[in-house]
Amino acid sequence: MEYSTIRHLRAYLTEHREDEAPHVLHFDGHGLFGKRCPNEQCRAMHKGIKVARCKLCNTELREAQGYLVFESEEGDPDYVSAEELGALLQTTSFGDGFGQSRSVTLAVLSACQSGMSVIGDSVFNGTAQNLISHRVPAVVAMQYSVTVDGAAKFAEQFYRSLGQKNSLALAVSQGREAMGSSSQQWFRPVLYLRWRDNEGGQLFATLPKVIVRHLSWKRLLTLNFTVTCALFGLRFLGLLQPMELKAFDHLMQLRLLDEGVDPRLLVIEITDNDLSTQVKRREQGQGTLKDTSLNRLLMKLEKYQPRLIGLDLYRDFETSANEPDLVARLKNERLFAVCKVPETYGKKERVVAAGIAPPKEVVKGERFGFVDFIPDKDQVVRRFLMAQEKVSGAECATKQSFSLVLARRYLELEASQNNKYKYKDPFETQSQLQIGNAVFEYLQPFTGGYQGVDSGGYQVLLNYRTTGAEPEAIAKHMTLEDVFNDRLSEQDVRDKIVLIGITAKVAISDDWSTPYGTMSGVFVQAHMVSQILSFVKGERALLKVWLPGIEFLWIACWSLVGAGLAYYLCSSWCMVGLAGGTTFVILYVTCLSLLTWSNLWVPFIPSAIALFLTGGSVLFIVYRPHRKILMFRS
Repeated sequence: MEYSTIRHLRAYLTEHREDEAPHVLHFDGHGLFGKRCPNEQCRAMHKGIKVARCKLCNTELREAQGYLVFESEEGDPDYVSAEELGALLQTTSFGDGFGQSRSVTLAVLSACQSGMSVIGDSVFNGTAQNLISHRVPAVVAMQYSVTVDGAAKFAEQFYRSLGQKNSLALAVSQGREAMGSSSQQWFRPVLYLRWRDNEGGQLFATLPKVIVRHLSWKRLLTLNFTVTCALFGLRFLGLLQPMELKAFDHLMQLRLLDEGVDPRLLVIEITDNDLSTQVKRREQGQGTLKDTSLNRLLMKLEKYQPRLIGLDLYRDFETSANEPDLVARLKNERLFAVCKVPETYGKKERVVAAGIAPPKEVVKGERFGFVDFIPDKDQVVRRFLMAQEKVSGAECATKQSFSLVLARRYLELEASQNNKYKYKDPFETQSQLQIGNAVFEYLQPFTGGYQGVDSGGYQVLLNYRTTGAEPEAIAKHMTLEDVFNDRLSEQDVRDKIVLIGITAKVAISDDWSTPYGTMSGVFVQAHMVSQILSFVKGERALLKVWLPGIEFLWIACWSLVGAGLAYYLCSSWCMVGLAGGTTFVILYVTCLSLLTWSNLWVPFIPSAIALFLTGGSVLFIVYRPHRKILMFRS
């Protein structure tokens, strides 16, 4: 210090905080252990602990404690108590929240009696002890009086030892040795530690030495196999399924395709405005689409000769007698309607929710199919129930879904003479559902990201047609009022499948969650019809997955990549992080590309976890902190 006043010490510690704070405070001066008169007019200093009253003013003296002698502004001795000095160091320190001080870490007191304590109430009032109680991590002080020569020898060797990053205990021991064992000085320096703040008495924290263990290929493969088996087990138990399905949705949305509209389809929407317009026209009847509007719509569509009309509206009621022409139009062999299969439970097929019957006009020709969807637990429709066994006693007595019935009939009319698209019922043949040469592989309980899923009936993965940002762009669509206002052309209708369904949001809703967001049921049906037609005609493939054994090898490969990168780049954490991030991007792009151009759903989440988990395990083994330098590699 430039000045030896307590005021300048306080100013220095205040102005030098955090990174600029001193680590070591060395006091080289006088010290004593005694009592000071509390009378402000006297302030006489008394050495020792036996005197009870001031020898000058007879004032009763307080408890003895340690003092360091600074200079006053006038150059006179200024006795600073251990309590005052400890409070100063504590208030100017800064903790980083981990028990490590960012101010004075070590106080070296080359002053007589700075480490003294006596039995009784004054045992913790010594200067060194008081600094320790004020959270100074370590203090080196002198128990008794010390010579100038002895203090100098001690300090020289003590700091030389600290410069070699030895512990405080070793540095004090070497400093004592330098004072000479024959003198009566060597036992005077003592070390006090707050173990919690300076565990091990190491003033300069040394960086942990690196131990790089050799990992043989056998151990590396064992680790890889263990991680892969653990992840495959978690996957088998379905614990990764929610994340895998969300990842599947994400990749589906990002597929790098725009397949455009399916030109074989037209969707007529029944919107909220259409429903309110019916009310304004005071149309009577049951259902969302009143008989008058339905009859008028069918009449306009028949004018342009669609190949098929799919009525995606429940009509389990009698047709109004006021619309006799509607009955005939509903009986037209090109019109198909919907019904709902009752929900059953258990092997005895106990009905838990009633079904909905098809319109009576279509029953005779079996021109109807069920519209039951099977959403996953998160209510997202990713599966397509194409067919199921008939439910005994149900009015919806059909094995086929609405979309399958429409697609089959569309193909039959296209090749009515050569029977090119012959249908094979999977329940009669006890084999895969087949139309022509196209075989629809059914969804098994363990398929891709699905683990232990209910695969009842005949289900396949639903490969939504990629149509850019708008999933409802699967087909050209227009509202009911658009048709009534003659915005419909012959080109829009002729030889197409026309789907009629609800897209209203307020009065009634038929919305479903899909990987592309919320979509009305009629548009989901359009995607299903399009999938069947496109697959049978060889235009688009179905979504497919690998066998479990191949998926296991896929996950194991990414696990091995993570292990290899971590092991061979472990000398540089930056390189490990860069390589890990790059490899993750490669995995992501690979999964997206396979889904986009090969319609292949491969495990992404387990592969990503394997990549980082195995890599992290290798780093833990070969690059964990150690106190000794022990490096070897083969």
